[in-house]
Amino acid sequence: MYTLPDDAPDILHELLQMWHEVSKDHKPSKRDLPFDDLVGEHPGLFWVERTDQSPMDFDLRFIKAGPEVLRRNKPGALEAVFSEILSANTFSFIPDIFGGCLRNGEPHYWEIIASEYGKLPLRYQRLVLPLFDEAGVAVSLLASSVYSEV
Repeated sequence: MYTLPDDAPDILHELLQMWHEVSKDHKPSKRDLPFDDLVGEHPGLFWVERTDQSPMDFDLRFIKAGPEVLRRNKPGALEAVFSEILSANTFSFIPDIFGGCLRNGEPHYWEIIASEYGKLPLRYQRLVLPLFDEAGVAVSLLASSVYSEV
């Protein structure tokens, strides 16, 4: 069973617990963890889906994003696929983490401190949960981020 560090935010612990509860019976799907029901408690929530329309072996595109994700991304970023918006210098590790989560069907958590020129450093803690189709294949990810200034 995947666990989070004790100091991870409570809302991430609660979301992971919901995923684990569903996974006792079947592989969780978007019907089990509906975005619209969760986003009120998780403003940093977003849902991405796998697409095979890219030069990589897969790519991801945003389906829905909570208000905190919308506020922290550049205009137009949520309409693009990840390979178009992630440069080698910024968050190049994300496709590896998200791809690994899709391949192994397991949650993933990380914490990072990032900064942009002229802004205070920002700490974010992110939990990524795979969601499965009827055939049991992980095809999308539900992720929740908690942001705080450092």
